[in-house]
Amino acid sequence: MRRLVEAGLVFLLLTAALFSPLQAAPQLTDQEWNNIKSEFKSKYSGESPEERLGAINLLSNVSRKFGNANQAIEALQLILGTLPKETDGQVVQAALNYLTGLPISLYGSQALDWLVKNHKKAVSDKTAQLRLVEVLGKLAQDKRAGDKIIQTLLDLLSDADAQVVSAVLDILAKLKEPDTIEPLIQQLSKESREEIRDKISRTLQEITGEKYGPNASDWQEWWKEAQKKKIPQEKIDQAINQGRDYLLKQWEKKDIALIIKSNDLELLTYTLIHAGVSLNDPLMKQVLEELQTKAFVRTYNVALLAMVLCDADRVKYQARLIQCAQWLLGNESNDGNWHYGVPVEEITPLKPTTPGPEPEPEPKPSDPSYTGARHKVKILIPPRRKTNTFDNSNTQYALLGLRACAEAGIEIPKEAWRDAEKHFRKVACSDGGWGYMQPAAARGKPSASKGYGSMTAGGLASLVICLHWQGKPYKLDAAAKSASKWLTQNFTVKGNPLMGQGWHYYYLYALERAGVIYGTEFFGKNEWYQVGAKYLLDEQAENGAWNNNVQDTCFAILFLRRATQTLKPIETK
Repeated sequence: MRRLVEAGLVFLLLTAALFSPLQAAPQLTDQEWNNIKSEFKSKYSGESPEERLGAINLLSNVSRKFGNANQAIEALQLILGTLPKETDGQVVQAALNYLTGLPISLYGSQALDWLVKNHKKAVSDKTAQLRLVEVLGKLAQDKRAGDKIIQTLLDLLSDADAQVVSAVLDILAKLKEPDTIEPLIQQLSKESREEIRDKISRTLQEITGEKYGPNASDWQEWWKEAQKKKIPQEKIDQAINQGRDYLLKQWEKKDIALIIKSNDLELLTYTLIHAGVSLNDPLMKQVLEELQTKAFVRTYNVALLAMVLCDADRVKYQARLIQCAQWLLGNESNDGNWHYGVPVEEITPLKPTTPGPEPEPEPKPSDPSYTGARHKVKILIPPRRKTNTFDNSNTQYALLGLRACAEAGIEIPKEAWRDAEKHFRKVACSDGGWGYMQPAAARGKPSASKGYGSMTAGGLASLVICLHWQGKPYKLDAAAKSASKWLTQNFTVKGNPLMGQGWHYYYLYALERAGVIYGTEFFGKNEWYQVGAKYLLDEQAENGAWNNNVQDTCFAILFLRRATQTLKPIETK
């Protein structure tokens, strides 16, 4: 009888593990974590590199079992504490591998400050130095890391080691941060190494779209003219703050229950996060808590919820992000598009017909095959909706939500990206743009109708997201180039191109996403951000609002803040 009971318990445990939507590892209790910390300190105090390497591997092996963010941050600080005194290159490499694999949301301000101050003197091994540059580059991709990481990378441009400088330039070319243009031009003017001068000029070309070669004086003249049109950052910050205050006043006028039920709740929360409202603000804490149980009803809201949670804390809210991903995947049609969505109170995971294979063990930091990436979280995929009704507005927002889930480490099936890519190709208009709901012409030819601004900007960003997450290049993609050309030929910020004033500010936010995700500061000769920011600053009312409208104010703030993050390299583990 006892054996039967034990067998039954084992079966139940195995079943729970197989059918859990998270398939999560058991979490460490505080006591278990304290024991591991003691064991780490004991091992790392050993004289042999093997013992110290074992200490690093100890933390690597338990990193997926952390019970809370504090444990993860303490582990990070333990690793960081090894670098200043470590002399063995292999141990340093293992520590840096560990850092590269951690979610950015776990880097506390103390750890960031340490990296900024000690990035150079902490290591003497060349490979480890380059690895630490890689860590800094990963941190710089997340806007929450702040300007200090960008400045640290810029400081490294004067490094005597050409390999370090080259690695930094690779990162800056991917980041495409406008604030790096002037320092790069300054560095070009005093750089004597020909190969570095050439690479700086190529980096500047990647960021600006301009071609002046390695001649610093030409770049300086261009920059001088560009600066005359540039809006001071303090004016932009002031406008954002005034818009934020307007939004907060609108919230104060309503009962919290009404705010929770509002269809604007997720958009408001996302905007206020990017406008600088602290996650510890009482209202924000209450809203974030309520969002954990709010029913999934509309595609817009679920997608924006995923964006909110990813930016707030993708580790803490990963379980809810998994539910967002499941709902969005279940609302994708077989044609790769979305509509307003089917209300779903709870995501019920599907039970696999046969148990899947055991996951391969994660490589240790000392393993040469280790890439710094963590295993992605596999989720159970619900069936797709059977109807094919769609619109390109819900579809583009659904893809923004799936992108947020993917960047939180949730494995989105490639079929979801593939079918959405096919959708946007199928419904593209003959002029290279997109409309709200354009059926394809017979025999798969493009629709003869014309596109308009907000749908074309959103369509370009959506297509690029789909290509990126399939590992496909997008800069030379014919449809993406056609959409970019459309936005160039029809460029304006004073209205929604070919739509007049309809959904004007919705278009401006779509334009911001298109520019950032496609990776360009210009559509033709139009510097979209500077032109758009000047327009928005001129149009802001005295009370901080745009059009005395909550949604328009949100869209304006998101544009001014450049809230969209650049695409990041895909981690394959």
